[in-house]
Amino acid sequence: MKFILLKTLLIVTIYNLQFTISFSQSQSKKSNQKSFQENYLKALNEKLSVIILEDQFSAPQTTRIYAYPNIAAYEVLVNSDKEHISLVGQLSGLVYIQKPDSLKYDWDIAATVAYISVANSLVFSQQKWLSASEIILRKVKKNTKDSLSVKRSMMFGNLIAKHIINWAKEDGYEKRKVFPRYSLLNKKGTWEPTPPDYKEAIEPNWRTLRPYVLDSAAQFKSDSMTVFSEEKNSDFYKLAMDVYSISKKNNSQEKDIAIFWDDNPKKSEPLGHLTLFKFRISPGGHWILIASQAAKIKKLSSVNTAEILALTAIAIYDGTLSCWDEKYRSNRIRPVSFITKNIDEKWQPFLQTPYFPEYTSGHSVASMAAAIILTNKIGEKFAFADSSQLEFVDKPRKYKSFINAANEAGISRVYGGIHFKDGCKDGLKQGELIGSFILKRIKTKN
Repeated sequence: MKFILLKTLLIVTIYNLQFTISFSQSQSKKSNQKSFQENYLKALNEKLSVIILEDQFSAPQTTRIYAYPNIAAYEVLVNSDKEHISLVGQLSGLVYIQKPDSLKYDWDIAATVAYISVANSLVFSQQKWLSASEIILRKVKKNTKDSLSVKRSMMFGNLIAKHIINWAKEDGYEKRKVFPRYSLLNKKGTWEPTPPDYKEAIEPNWRTLRPYVLDSAAQFKSDSMTVFSEEKNSDFYKLAMDVYSISKKNNSQEKDIAIFWDDNPKKSEPLGHLTLFKFRISPGGHWILIASQAAKIKKLSSVNTAEILALTAIAIYDGTLSCWDEKYRSNRIRPVSFITKNIDEKWQPFLQTPYFPEYTSGHSVASMAAAIILTNKIGEKFAFADSSQLEFVDKPRKYKSFINAANEAGISRVYGGIHFKDGCKDGLKQGELIGSFILKRIKTKN
């Protein structure tokens, strides 16, 4: 009975998100076909987000799943103009991709096929993904009446996808499983399993994967973490008291911010003798949807949209590698563990604490890395309303800029009681350095 109920609750959650996206797409039918042609990459990323939710990937894993398909789409679309440059030779291990001949291609069809095929190699629910993405492909194909061009374009898309898939197989994702599992250090100030489920640490070997642009996962390690101490006059104790005091103020605006940026891929809640699981888009997925939304608002071409999505996904992925390297080097304790032992044994954070070490804040790193890319490519003063979370929150939140949104994402973790302030501040700095480094290293236009 317990298994059946849990399964039912999961299906309801996923169905609701599918309905939201489907409803949004049905409303967009009033737009012309050209409008859809400009936004098919947004639709693909939205559909992929649904599948990622259903397959229950962890936050680090989602960064990989978003990155490879968006890179594949970009590598197709660079052939659509003479301005854009391939990422071959710029991303680690990506040394060759076949160029098309001089015949006629529909690059949007080819990019869609490449995205679909690469994503299909990364998810578990392959049949559901193919069924959902096929609807998008059919709409994209309506723009081309030349059947030979359609066939040729699909073949080229699959050719690029095969190359990207083979490249992905060499990134260390499977090899990470052979490394030793995380062992508790049994030392004061280090991470320990947290309530409510006290699960083992998530992805302790994620930092062993191949970066896209960084020289190594440890390239931007932080050296400013506050020294652990249980002394009441210490800086660390003051950090903990700050988290505790914020939670006691019960500020509704701060809670709204915490909820909006929760982005917990799998949150568990007790339901009598059972457990209810609630799923939300990951931090990386949140920013991919923000980037997709921004590209739509700016009415960018397919290749410019693909450029922004690929660079954003690369920054989030490399940022997460860097963050996970820091997390399992510093192994710092979470607020809930410290506060219940030293301040208030009955205290609980407003948000559920993720199952990995505290420092640095992953959301802070990924958010700022993405914001740096988007600021560079779209604009410093690009004001927007983030409507990507309407399945989970009551209304959009408005931001004056991407940096403004990233800073709020960082502080939201303190408001939620799951991070110390220095973990967020240093995480934002880490993300800024990584985003800026990627922009210096990667050239996408002549």
